[in-house]
Amino acid sequence: MAFIQSVALAGVVAVSPAFGLDAATVAVQARVHAEVRAMMQAGEGRVLFTELWNGDRLGAPEKEYAARLYEVFFALPGHVQDEMKAAGGPPTRAAIAVNFGLTIDAVDLLLAVMTAEPRMPKLFRRHPETREIVDVDAALLKAFVETRGSPVRVSGWEGKPLPQFSLRATAGGTLASLDLAGQPALVWVWLTRCPVCRRVTPSLVELDRRLGPKGLRIVGLNSDGVLGLNVPDAERNAWLAEQGVRYPNAALDPATRAAFGQNIFPAFFLVGRDGRVRQLVLNERSLDELEKLALPLVETSP
Repeated sequence: MAFIQSVALAGVVAVSPAFGLDAATVAVQARVHAEVRAMMQAGEGRVLFTELWNGDRLGAPEKEYAARLYEVFFALPGHVQDEMKAAGGPPTRAAIAVNFGLTIDAVDLLLAVMTAEPRMPKLFRRHPETREIVDVDAALLKAFVETRGSPVRVSGWEGKPLPQFSLRATAGGTLASLDLAGQPALVWVWLTRCPVCRRVTPSLVELDRRLGPKGLRIVGLNSDGVLGLNVPDAERNAWLAEQGVRYPNAALDPATRAAFGQNIFPAFFLVGRDGRVRQLVLNERSLDELEKLALPLVETSP
């Protein structure tokens, strides 16, 4: 997801007293908004969330807030759709702010992204003066919610159990989370035609060769079908065979996709022997980085 500059942001965050935000929280939000604006200006309107999440410019509180904005971004179209059905019109910025526990400045930022980002369908238009949502394209909104509107979850994974799953394996049969019981694992979510996923696959093959004998289980969860991408099984299987992939892969279903909550590819879940997530890592990682992340998992005693 890329953020575009919001006309409502002017250097400081205006906070409604109703939110009761303390000075530290206001500072965190202002820092994230400033980073978003700076990245937008440097990147000709495109600011990638993964650069905020993976980079070192933001501290942990700022990254958690940026993750919250990212999560709301993908929940917002569904909320607009629900309000259109219930109330006959789109929600106001103030109502959206209350619903998601955000400031109006944050809502303005998200709406600016949604209406200006070139990769986003034009779901609705905003009034040039009031900045409220108008002229909703119901058909586009419905299509977006059906394909991209499942809950997104980036923050809060550390220490939580890996979502349970039982999925159709690409090699036939079933691949289930129970197969990982008592074993350290790296579970990654990927797309067949995703350039970054294709670049990182050889590193995962090599990581499997190095750490598989030490007990690390690597599992791939493919999102092609659940996102409605027209990728034939034969193409996916040919790619896996060409790369020499030996670790198991499976096709995500809607329920499991929602449980993992990922719209960034690739996403890597590092899982301990107890089945709990140690860390979520997003986007491209080198072999050395992946090995450094995975080694503590296999070195921990059962």
